[in-house]
Amino acid sequence: MDEWKLDSRVQERFLRNGELAEKDVQGFLRSLEDLEAKAEESSIESLLPKSLIAKLAGKAEESAEDQEGKDSDGKKA
Repeated sequence: MDEWKLDSRVQERFLRNGELAEKDVQGFLRSLEDLEAKAEESSIESLLPKSLIAKLAGKAEESAEDQEGKDSDGKKA
């Protein structure tokens, strides 16, 4: 069995074409090791560059200010 056929990005096409059987997919999924205990939690702030976080925070503030200045119809007051 070509493991690349089990790649989730192409799996549906191979199932539809009959080149892959659902039982093969299920067997592959059962064979995968559960790595939850080895996972590490991280925050988005630790993964993104500080400059991007600052830029996104600024846009969030601008968006909130824009909403405050609009009436219930979404038009500027």
